Amino acid sequence: MKITLSENLRKLRRDRDMTQEELAGFLGISYQAVSKWERGDGYPDITMLPVLANFFGITVDTLIGNDIISREEHIRFYCSEYERLRLSGHGDEAVTLAAQAYREYPYDWDVIDIYCRSLTRGYSVHPGEKMPELRTICRRIMEKCPTETVRMHAVYSMIFAEDDENVEEWFARVPGTYDFTEWERREDRYYDRGQMEKFEQQKQENMLTLYQYLDQKFEMNLTTPEQKISAYRHRIALFDALFTGKNARNRSSRYASFHQNLAEALFRCGKTDEGFDALETAVACYEEWFAIPVGTELTDNGIFDRCSIKKRGRTNPESVLRTLAGDRIPAGFAAVAEDNRYRDLVERIRKYL
Repeated sequence: MKITLSENLRKLRRDRDMTQEELAGFLGISYQAVSKWERGDGYPDITMLPVLANFFGITVDTLIGNDIISREEHIRFYCSEYERLRLSGHGDEAVTLAAQAYREYPYDWDVIDIYCRSLTRGYSVHPGEKMPELRTICRRIMEKCPTETVRMHAVYSMIFAEDDENVEEWFARVPGTYDFTEWERREDRYYDRGQMEKFEQQKQENMLTLYQYLDQKFEMNLTTPEQKISAYRHRIALFDALFTGKNARNRSSRYASFHQNLAEALFRCGKTDEGFDALETAVACYEEWFAIPVGTELTDNGIFDRCSIKKRGRTNPESVLRTLAGDRIPAGFAAVAEDNRYRDLVERIRKYL
């Protein structure tokens, strides 16, 4: 009995984030007595057991260990049943179950987790109703809970539920995992609250970010001309699928660079005609880009119609000419530098100096 009681008492006290002195103060005894009980060097008088059990909201049997297995099984049941009800569309029943579990086990982190998540259900219908309690619980989780999943759920709940004045505190806590970025959670928050203008804006920005990440993946670890040809053809195909018409014009410098790099790799592989086709496309796109004044706000009219970019002068005739006709041009371009077709394309760029 002494060993089981000591372990249970220590866990119950720590779950409440109490010191031995604080518990002793409530019981009206010395902290040395509490320390002795937790070490297993002694145990409380039998008259003290109901006082301890009542303080922690449990039975005496649970306190001394007679019912510890049943308690854990009960908590597992509550958590699994909550998930089953939630996923099967019985949200109201799941909320009721979570509240019951929390009344019985208010210091178990798994129970706190399901109760915390249940408080966000229908939040847009009952704004602020549970906010003080939810905020208190979630802050306690972030300060004391050692379980990363529970902490993540607390952040997720607060991003949905917190008011606009205080929500940035929770966005700042978002971990940088792939499916839990701050910007993905902002999208979810806007949708949950019916803020559809903000939702559409954030969704498009997130999609554009995903495209940029995927596009960059194609550029990694390219050591041979053959690999570069394959990679740039994939990048061009992806660009063609997402940007058309005015959208392509707004990003014509990027499209041009794809074709320029593809052309260089084709020339290195001896595919001269294909290389010139790609370089012709690159030069035409550069000409389109150079005609747009620096600083122009460019807005798409396709699937990214809410995203705009401001033209910068980084891609200019000088930078392109350094690659095509500089002192140290890439090997593929050097192989065709004396070809009249190549000279004509270079001159088309030179006219913009």
